[in-house]
Amino acid sequence: MKYSIAAVGLLGAAAQAGPVPARGDFGTEVLATFDDRTSIPGVSVINPVGNYKGLNWKALDILQAGVNGFGAVIAESGTNVAANGVPDTLLDGGISITANTVKKFDLHYAYFGCVVDTVETAASVAQACTVAFSGYKKGQSEVYKTVNVQFDPSNPLASKMTKATFDSSFAGLDRVDVAVVGGLTPSALTGLLIDNVQYRAYSK
Repeated sequence: MKYSIAAVGLLGAAAQAGPVPARGDFGTEVLATFDDRTSIPGVSVINPVGNYKGLNWKALDILQAGVNGFGAVIAESGTNVAANGVPDTLLDGGISITANTVKKFDLHYAYFGCVVDTVETAASVAQACTVAFSGYKKGQSEVYKTVNVQFDPSNPLASKMTKATFDSSFAGLDRVDVAVVGGLTPSALTGLLIDNVQYRAYSK
C-alpha cells in the first residue's frame, strides 16, 4: 500500500500531538446566576438551592436580594442570589459546594457580599467581612488551598458585591467550603450572599 508524502506528514504530526482527548475532557463553562430559579422576597430558608447546574449547594437558599428585589447588597445579575444565614447553618451546618452530576470542576470566580443577619437576610445592612474559600481536590479529604477575600461595602444601604477570583490551583475540585471568618459581628450573625459563580464542569 502506498502513502502520499502529505498523508505521512499528517500521521507524524498526530503522533507527536499525542492521543486525542475524549469528549468531555475539556469541560463546559458554567455561570450559576440563580436567576432561573423561583425565589420569595425576603424569605430564603424554605427555598434551598440544592442540586443546581451540576453541583450541590449545601446550606444555601435562593433569595431575592432584599424585599421586592431591593436590599443592602445588590445582586450581580438579576435579583436572585444564593444566601446563607443563621437558620441555614443550624439546619445544614457550613456551606459546601460539591460536585454532584459532574465529575469535578474548576472554580474561576464568584461574587459575594455580607449583611447583618436578619430573618430577611438580604434586606439587612451591608457589613465588611472576610470570607474563606477552601478547595478540595477530587478524592482528597484535606484542604488543597484556602483563599481569603475581603468584602468592604461602599454603602451600607446599597453596595455592590466583591469579586473573588481563583487561580489554576482551584482546578480539578470536587468540593469548595465557604465560611465567614472575620467581620464586624460574629460570623454566626452574618448573612452571606453569593451570585454569578463561574466554573468549568467536567462530565462523569
